[in-house]
Amino acid sequence: MLLRARPPGRPERGWLAFDTPLEVLSAYEPGEVLSVVTAAQEATRDGAWVVGFVSYEAAPAFDSAFVTRPAADLPLAWFGVFAGPRELLEPPPAAAPN
Repeated sequence: MLLRARPPGRPERGWLAFDTPLEVLSAYEPGEVLSVVTAAQEATRDGAWVVGFVSYEAAPAFDSAFVTRPAADLPLAWFGVFAGPRELLEPPPAAAPN
């Protein structure tokens, strides 16, 4: 995963590359979403870097009044837990904008 960011202590804009997660947290059922989000929060409190998403279709996990259609093969929540990123001043060629 590659993110454009301002690395701490650097005035120029750079890139943060996240390779090889220490752990992957994922939820495919609404009943799993809150525990995955909680585990991601706990990982950040322990000093890890966490990168991921919670999909729109996860809304019923937070409020049962929401109704969504399940997305085929897409997790409702997914987070990679990393020790930290690699800092890059330039994006790799595959990530460079055209």
